[in-house]
Amino acid sequence: MRIVQTGALPAASGAGFRLDQAGDLGDTVAGCLAGMGFRADDAHPAYLAQVAFSDRSAGTNLFIHEAATPDAGAEAVNGRWADAPSRDRRHRNATLSFSLTDIAAAREIYHVAVIRPHGRKDGGDPRAGMAGALCEAMTGQAAGETAPATPS
Repeated sequence: MRIVQTGALPAASGAGFRLDQAGDLGDTVAGCLAGMGFRADDAHPAYLAQVAFSDRSAGTNLFIHEAATPDAGAEAVNGRWADAPSRDRRHRNATLSFSLTDIAAAREIYHVAVIRPHGRKDGGDPRAGMAGALCEAMTGQAAGETAPATPS
């Protein structure tokens, strides 16, 4: 797994948050935030917490435009998708992302993503262990540890 963090997790000091995700991933992250001193508060939260999970092909595809003429309008542009030459669809990246937005300032202040490469035939849930790694990264940063240096 690879972990990428940006921004700084604020000191909790009992600050309220509203979680925008239900289910097991949302519950795990809410428990992690509560363990760091934040509190759930749907009425007057200071922060909006968002959790997202995706599982997609690791190859990046390219859209090749084929316009009839150089001055053709956008509606006249046709094209096709070309698969990335180096990867195929058997290789996948599961990504679990968490962001914390300061509601008063209307800006994201912290973001962490856990990325786990896997194969289509690996079996099992690609999310296994990702929520724990996400919470460890958040807890480590809250404790003042330097975010892990990982290539992006």
